[in-house]
Amino acid sequence: MARTNEYPHWRYLAMQATMWVLLVCSVGVAALVSWDKRRSGAGELTQVVELDAFTAKVPSRWRISDSDSAGQFTTVLITEPTRPPLARRIAITERDPRKGNLLEKMFGVGDDTARGRGRREQAIPFGETGTGHLGVFRTSLPAEVEFEAEQVHIIASGDLGGGPTMTITLDMLQVNGRPSLEQSVDLVKRIAASARPSLGDKGPTIGPQ
Repeated sequence: MARTNEYPHWRYLAMQATMWVLLVCSVGVAALVSWDKRRSGAGELTQVVELDAFTAKVPSRWRISDSDSAGQFTTVLITEPTRPPLARRIAITERDPRKGNLLEKMFGVGDDTARGRGRREQAIPFGETGTGHLGVFRTSLPAEVEFEAEQVHIIASGDLGGGPTMTITLDMLQVNGRPSLEQSVDLVKRIAASARPSLGDKGPTIGPQ
Protein backbone atom coordinates (compact mmCIF):
# COMPACT_ATOMS: atom_id res chain seq x y z
CA MET A 1 0.00 0.00 0.00
CA ALA A 2 1.32 3.43 -0.85
CA ARG A 3 2.51 5.58 2.04
CA THR A 4 0.72 8.77 3.01
CA ASN A 5 3.50 10.96 1.68
CA GLU A 6 3.24 9.25 -1.74
CA TYR A 7 -0.31 10.64 -2.29
CA PRO A 8 -0.87 14.14 -3.63
CA HIS A 9 -1.85 16.48 -0.81
CA TRP A 10 -5.30 17.13 -2.26
CA ARG A 11 -6.01 13.39 -2.48
CA TYR A 12 -4.98 12.84 1.12
CA LEU A 13 -7.32 15.62 2.27
CA ALA A 14 -10.16 14.19 0.18
CA MET A 15 -9.73 10.74 1.76
CA GLN A 16 -9.71 12.23 5.25
CA ALA A 17 -12.85 14.25 4.52
CA THR A 18 -14.61 11.16 3.14
CA MET A 19 -13.84 9.15 6.28
CA TRP A 20 -15.16 11.92 8.52
CA VAL A 21 -18.35 12.22 6.46
CA LEU A 22 -18.95 8.46 6.70
CA LEU A 23 -18.35 8.53 10.45
CA VAL A 24 -20.77 11.42 11.00
CA CYS A 25 -23.42 9.77 8.80
CA SER A 26 -23.10 6.48 10.70
CA VAL A 27 -23.49 8.20 14.07
CA GLY A 28 -26.44 10.22 12.77
CA VAL A 29 -28.25 7.16 11.41
CA ALA A 30 -27.72 5.28 14.67
CA ALA A 31 -29.07 8.22 16.67
CA LEU A 32 -32.11 8.51 14.37
CA VAL A 33 -32.91 4.81 14.68
CA SER A 34 -32.56 4.99 18.47
CA TRP A 35 -34.84 8.07 18.63
CA ASP A 36 -37.45 6.41 16.41
CA LYS A 37 -37.50 3.31 18.61
CA ARG A 38 -37.84 5.42 21.76
CA ARG A 39 -40.59 7.49 20.16
CA SER A 40 -42.58 4.48 18.95
CA GLY A 41 -42.32 2.68 22.28
CA ALA A 42 -42.73 5.95 24.24
CA GLY A 43 -40.11 4.95 26.82
CA GLU A 44 -40.93 4.66 30.50
CA LEU A 45 -44.38 5.19 31.96
CA THR A 46 -43.66 7.73 34.70
CA GLN A 47 -46.79 9.90 34.86
CA VAL A 48 -49.82 8.71 36.80
CA VAL A 49 -53.35 9.58 35.68
CA GLU A 50 -55.96 9.05 38.40
CA LEU A 51 -59.65 8.78 37.59
CA ASP A 52 -62.44 8.02 40.06
CA ALA A 53 -61.98 4.24 40.20
CA PHE A 54 -58.64 3.66 38.42
CA THR A 55 -55.11 4.93 38.13
CA ALA A 56 -52.92 4.26 35.08
CA LYS A 57 -49.37 5.16 34.09
CA VAL A 58 -48.63 7.03 30.85
CA PRO A 59 -45.41 8.10 29.09
CA SER A 60 -43.28 10.87 30.55
CA ARG A 61 -43.44 14.32 28.92
CA TRP A 62 -46.73 13.54 27.14
CA ARG A 63 -49.27 16.32 27.64
CA ILE A 64 -52.27 15.44 29.80
CA SER A 65 -55.51 17.39 29.48
CA ASP A 66 -58.15 18.12 32.07
CA SER A 67 -60.76 15.42 32.49
CA ASP A 68 -64.15 15.52 30.82
CA SER A 69 -67.10 13.88 32.61
CA ALA A 70 -70.50 13.13 31.12
CA GLY A 71 -72.94 10.66 32.67
CA GLN A 72 -71.26 7.30 33.10
CA PHE A 73 -68.02 8.39 31.43
CA THR A 74 -64.90 10.24 32.58
CA THR A 75 -62.16 10.76 29.96
CA VAL A 76 -58.60 12.08 30.09
CA LEU A 77 -56.65 12.86 26.90
CA ILE A 78 -52.88 12.34 26.60
CA THR A 79 -50.99 13.78 23.61
CA GLU A 80 -47.50 12.94 22.39
CA PRO A 81 -45.14 15.96 22.38
CA THR A 82 -44.74 15.91 18.59
CA ARG A 83 -46.08 18.36 16.03
CA PRO A 84 -49.55 17.50 14.71
CA PRO A 85 -50.76 15.65 12.74
CA LEU A 86 -48.00 13.16 13.62
CA ALA A 87 -48.63 13.31 17.37
CA ARG A 88 -50.32 10.22 18.75
CA ARG A 89 -53.31 10.77 21.03
CA ILE A 90 -54.49 8.50 23.83
CA ALA A 91 -57.90 8.72 25.49
CA ILE A 92 -58.38 6.87 28.78
CA THR A 93 -62.08 6.52 29.58
CA GLU A 94 -63.65 5.17 32.74
CA ARG A 95 -67.25 3.94 32.56
CA ASP A 96 -69.16 3.60 35.81
CA PRO A 97 -72.80 2.49 35.24
CA ARG A 98 -73.71 3.71 38.73
CA LYS A 99 -73.24 7.32 37.57
CA GLY A 100 -75.57 7.14 34.59
CA ASN A 101 -78.97 8.73 34.35
CA LEU A 102 -82.16 6.68 34.44
CA LEU A 103 -82.26 6.04 30.68
CA GLU A 104 -78.61 4.92 30.63
CA LYS A 105 -79.23 2.58 33.53
CA MET A 106 -82.34 1.13 31.89
CA PHE A 107 -81.00 0.64 28.35
CA GLY A 108 -77.23 0.75 28.80
CA VAL A 109 -74.72 2.76 26.83
CA GLY A 110 -71.82 1.09 25.03
CA ASP A 111 -68.49 2.78 24.47
CA ASP A 112 -67.16 0.42 21.81
CA THR A 113 -67.43 1.62 18.24
CA ALA A 114 -66.57 -0.13 15.00
CA ARG A 115 -63.91 1.87 13.22
CA GLY A 116 -62.62 1.33 9.74
CA ARG A 117 -61.21 -1.96 8.55
CA GLY A 118 -58.60 -4.51 9.53
CA ARG A 119 -59.99 -5.50 12.92
CA ARG A 120 -57.54 -7.58 14.96
CA GLU A 121 -58.54 -8.58 18.49
CA GLN A 122 -56.60 -10.25 21.26
CA ALA A 123 -57.05 -10.84 24.99
CA ILE A 124 -54.81 -8.72 27.22
CA PRO A 125 -54.36 -8.26 31.00
CA PHE A 126 -55.71 -5.20 32.78
CA GLY A 127 -53.90 -4.44 36.00
CA GLU A 128 -52.75 -7.30 38.18
CA THR A 129 -55.87 -9.50 38.02
CA GLY A 130 -58.22 -8.01 35.42
CA THR A 131 -58.70 -8.94 31.77
CA GLY A 132 -59.79 -7.22 28.59
CA HIS A 133 -59.44 -7.24 24.82
CA LEU A 134 -57.54 -5.14 22.29
CA GLY A 135 -58.43 -4.41 18.68
CA VAL A 136 -56.68 -2.59 15.83
CA PHE A 137 -58.68 -0.67 13.22
CA ARG A 138 -57.55 1.23 10.13
CA THR A 139 -59.14 4.10 8.25
CA SER A 140 -57.89 4.82 4.74
CA LEU A 141 -57.17 8.43 3.84
CA PRO A 142 -58.62 10.07 0.69
CA ALA A 143 -57.03 9.12 -2.63
CA GLU A 144 -55.88 12.72 -3.06
CA VAL A 145 -53.22 12.20 -0.38
CA GLU A 146 -49.94 11.85 -2.27
CA PHE A 147 -48.06 9.75 0.28
CA GLU A 148 -48.63 6.34 1.85
CA ALA A 149 -50.55 6.96 5.07
CA GLU A 150 -53.57 5.76 7.00
CA GLN A 151 -55.29 6.49 10.29
CA VAL A 152 -54.80 3.72 12.86
CA HIS A 153 -56.94 3.21 15.97
CA ILE A 154 -55.84 0.87 18.78
CA ILE A 155 -58.63 0.24 21.30
CA ALA A 156 -58.31 -1.77 24.53
CA SER A 157 -61.19 -2.26 26.94
CA GLY A 158 -61.39 -4.20 30.19
CA ASP A 159 -61.77 -4.07 33.97
CA LEU A 160 -59.82 -4.94 37.08
CA GLY A 161 -62.02 -7.85 38.03
CA GLY A 162 -65.41 -6.18 38.34
CA GLY A 163 -66.93 -2.74 38.73
CA PRO A 164 -66.25 0.15 36.32
CA THR A 165 -64.59 -0.53 32.99
CA MET A 166 -61.62 1.23 31.38
CA THR A 167 -61.13 1.90 27.67
CA ILE A 168 -57.79 3.02 26.24
CA THR A 169 -57.90 4.42 22.70
CA LEU A 170 -54.72 5.35 20.81
CA ASP A 171 -55.20 7.22 17.51
CA MET A 172 -52.28 7.88 15.18
CA LEU A 173 -51.45 8.83 11.62
CA GLN A 174 -49.13 6.16 10.23
CA VAL A 175 -46.91 7.38 7.37
CA ASN A 176 -44.77 4.85 5.51
CA GLY A 177 -45.11 2.41 8.38
CA ARG A 178 -44.11 4.88 11.12
CA PRO A 179 -44.77 5.03 14.02
CA SER A 180 -44.45 1.30 14.47
CA LEU A 181 -47.80 -0.44 14.89
CA GLU A 182 -46.26 -3.19 17.03
CA GLN A 183 -44.63 -0.74 19.42
CA SER A 184 -47.79 1.37 19.65
CA VAL A 185 -49.83 -1.75 20.46
CA ASP A 186 -47.25 -2.62 23.11
CA LEU A 187 -47.62 0.90 24.57
CA VAL A 188 -51.39 0.42 24.98
CA LYS A 189 -50.79 -2.99 26.56
CA ARG A 190 -48.35 -1.51 29.06
CA ILE A 191 -50.80 1.24 30.03
CA ALA A 192 -53.54 -1.37 30.53
CA ALA A 193 -51.23 -3.54 32.64
CA SER A 194 -50.33 -0.52 34.80
CA ALA A 195 -53.97 0.08 35.82
CA ARG A 196 -54.67 -0.12 39.54
CA PRO A 197 -57.74 0.59 41.71
CA SER A 198 -57.81 4.19 42.90
CA LEU A 199 -57.31 4.66 46.64
CA GLY A 200 -59.69 7.56 46.92
CA ASP A 201 -62.78 9.04 45.33
CA LYS A 202 -61.00 12.02 43.80
CA GLY A 203 -61.16 13.63 40.40
CA PRO A 204 -58.54 12.88 37.79
CA THR A 205 -55.10 14.09 38.88
CA ILE A 206 -51.59 13.91 37.48
CA GLY A 207 -48.42 13.09 39.33
CA PRO A 208 -45.02 11.39 39.12
CA GLN A 209 -44.51 7.73 39.76
